[in-house]
Amino acid sequence: MKLLEISIETYFKTLDGKIYFQRDDLPIGKSISKPLAGIYMHWFEKAYVFNADNQFRDNISFWKRQVDDIFFVWKGSKEDLELFVWHLNGVEYRVQFTLELEKEGFLPFLDVGLMKTGGKLVTRIYRKPTHTQQYINWNSNHPKNMLLGVLKGLIHRAHGFF
Repeated sequence: MKLLEISIETYFKTLDGKIYFQRDDLPIGKSISKPLAGIYMHWFEKAYVFNADNQFRDNISFWKRQVDDIFFVWKGSKEDLELFVWHLNGVEYRVQFTLELEKEGFLPFLDVGLMKTGGKLVTRIYRKPTHTQQYINWNSNHPKNMLLGVLKGLIHRAHGFF
């Protein structure tokens, strides 16, 4: 446990010389943060979502999580859905769920737009209205593997949708 604590410790030094210590949450950008978040969320789901004591469990017909973003299909009422989210938000103050509901047959999830058309589910690339279409300049001083990672991600996204 001590080794784990050391590996996620994060200190911030300001320009005026003050040093701050991050007390809660996992540091963004550390390679260990994503696996630890995944382990925690797996435990959270097992304990509070799929637990036999959860009165809302049978309303979930599909559940898929990508780190801390969850796509699920709910077959219960809207009131029960709101109670379910309220229940989950009462478990741990550091884990809070927000709810994005389908509007006019459209639901954004991550960078995918899901649409119901003629009884089929159609996917398209989705960008938030605040997306700037700006990426790392190829001539910048970033490591080549980071530049290639951005390029590969864009190619993978385009190939997967068309």
